[in-house]
Amino acid sequence: MEFGLSLPSFGHLADADGIRLVAKGCEELGYSSIWAAERLLVPDPPNQPWSKVDETAFEPLTTLAFIAGQTRRIRLCTSVIILPVRNPVLLARVASSLDVLSGGRLELGIGVGWMREEMEVSGIPFGRRGKISDEYIQLIRNIWEGKEYDGKFVRVPSHLFKPRPVNGSIPIWIGGNSEIALRRAGRLGNGWIPMGGYTPEELTARISTIAEAASSAGRKDAIQICCNREFSREELSDPASCLRVVESYEGAGATHMIPRFKCDNLEEMIEMMQVFADGVISAC
Repeated sequence: MEFGLSLPSFGHLADADGIRLVAKGCEELGYSSIWAAERLLVPDPPNQPWSKVDETAFEPLTTLAFIAGQTRRIRLCTSVIILPVRNPVLLARVASSLDVLSGGRLELGIGVGWMREEMEVSGIPFGRRGKISDEYIQLIRNIWEGKEYDGKFVRVPSHLFKPRPVNGSIPIWIGGNSEIALRRAGRLGNGWIPMGGYTPEELTARISTIAEAASSAGRKDAIQICCNREFSREELSDPASCLRVVESYEGAGATHMIPRFKCDNLEEMIEMMQVFADGVISAC
């Protein structure tokens, strides 16, 4: 099991110092990845618990670029970029640039989005955002290889492309909980990121859907599976119990876990990061 952590890039803990301290702390403590979320538009009045407290939301690729030069090992991941609102050619260029400049550490988590207002301000038909995303995923991979792509929404001619991603391509994780999202992960994704938390049993059922879609698409490569789990301060005081939780998710098929800590301030978050690393990561 690999362990990552969500950066405080939105909400009441979001500021430059917090992002830097958490990212560097994760690397020093043995976490394998850090994840930056996206919110393109914050409605007024706010429509999510975090934005009702503080509407700050940093753009994820800018955030990861900010810390790329301050870290050396840790993977830089988005969780998730709202794909249909992006220009896919520009996104391919930005992602490849960040991947090369960071030494091949980028992983691109994408989602189709759920907020109608974000699609409207971007000129994207809300009902077609899934089909647009499917095309963009394939198009971006073609762009990295300099191949042409003639799609329904975008046409890209054969072209010269450098810098190419360090490993030729960049892992693309698919976010979302719907059956369509799960099947998209099976057909097109290198990994799957659930929104919110599932029990191990619930996770197993969804992995089965992903596996079925992958098999139907003729895929034989492994698809990485992420899980989210909130740990309370009380739970962290019992490392053996936390390890059993981790083992239950690993047994269900998860390959990555993003522990979540409910924190009122940055100091508390860093403290809980340390406790989890000492009690769980060091024992895995």
